[in-house]
Amino acid sequence: MAETISTRIARWAQSRHGPLALFFASIAESTLVPVPIEMVMAPLMLADRARIWLYAGATLAGCVAGSTLAYLTGLFFFETAGEALIDMLGQQGAYARFRDFAARYGGWATAFIAITPIPLVTAGLGAGAAKMNFALFIAIVTAMRFVRYFGIGALVAVFGEAFVRVVRERLESRRARRIAWAVTLAALAGLAAWVFL
Repeated sequence: MAETISTRIARWAQSRHGPLALFFASIAESTLVPVPIEMVMAPLMLADRARIWLYAGATLAGCVAGSTLAYLTGLFFFETAGEALIDMLGQQGAYARFRDFAARYGGWATAFIAITPIPLVTAGLGAGAAKMNFALFIAIVTAMRFVRYFGIGALVAVFGEAFVRVVRERLESRRARRIAWAVTLAALAGLAAWVFL
């Protein structure tokens, strides 16, 4: 089964829509599906090393777009959509931790998501609900995720298969396969909406 997933990822990478699909997968990861996008991104980079930096850039752009959407949802619709999303994702505890960080450190609380298990969607909703400075929030998210995604790109470029093997091992697990499919389906739904709407 892992071989089938690897084959599908390679086919996805070779299509001209690979970066666009990864962009939508990254939006989904930063708004609805709090799972590591690296599970999709690293194998794509390995399958098409000529486009490593394009994949990293597409993932970063999707993350910024998704974080913006989460922030705006928290700012304007927290009591309805925001709270419902936090409940749906089971992130009440993470949201409470982020709210405590925000009360203590203001906009810089966003930086703490790099070293805590608080998902980005929760931080985005919390930042919007707390009316944090939007430019500061996006600047911190962009800087943190730039280092993360382009750092992964550099590791794939230098170590190739040895680095991606850890990601492949995760893909072989049943839970990880379900997560990978959920991210893929979300990306395809976004791509279809972009093409047909």
